Amino acid sequence: ACVAERIRRALAGGPVPVEGTPIPVTVSIGIAVHAGGPGGDSDLLLSEADRAMYRAKGAGRNRVEALPLNLEQAKG
Repeated sequence: ACVAERIRRALAGGPVPVEGTPIPVTVSIGIAVHAGGPGGDSDLLLSEADRAMYRAKGAGRNRVEALPLNLEQAKG
């Protein structure tokens, strides 16, 4: 989450020039955590990261949200 927060701050730190016009930028980042071990479900991991990103947007945008992987779902 620390790296994601640094990325968010860097991108949101000031306007980005687009064809000479400064455009303000915000960044919402979702993080999911894999339970470890071989054979993890990459679709589930991406789904959880997507859910975390929408949670960040719903909480006001321009933030980082991390969700742990649901171990029951990971067991299949």
